[in-house]
Amino acid sequence: MNWLNNHSSPENAKFYSHKGLFLFVLMLSILVSAFVVVYLEQSIRALEQRYHSALEDLYLERNQWGVLMLEKGHLESPTRIEKIAKEQLQMRYPQDIQIIYLSKPHLEQNQVTPTQEAP
Repeated sequence: MNWLNNHSSPENAKFYSHKGLFLFVLMLSILVSAFVVVYLEQSIRALEQRYHSALEDLYLERNQWGVLMLEKGHLESPTRIEKIAKEQLQMRYPQDIQIIYLSKPHLEQNQVTPTQEAP
């Protein structure tokens, strides 16, 4: 009987009147946190998808780069260049009479070379 009297007292009535507000705030915070968790999961999935897409693009670009390096090596090969020069451009090696050798002019005795010191 004493227990029933305690629940109907004015001090406990104030607690019970705020109990509904507390439960509402608690349920609202649980609902908001559930929406935040769902939003974060979706954001993480979208970021992971973008990451894997960028990683796949990187693998494709590296593969393409390797193909281009092989093609460049083929195009720069000396035998191929010589063949094109001879066949398509009708180029040939020069004869000895067509070669001009250049030499440094003789230095006068008063001139200073870079390895000598001035007198």
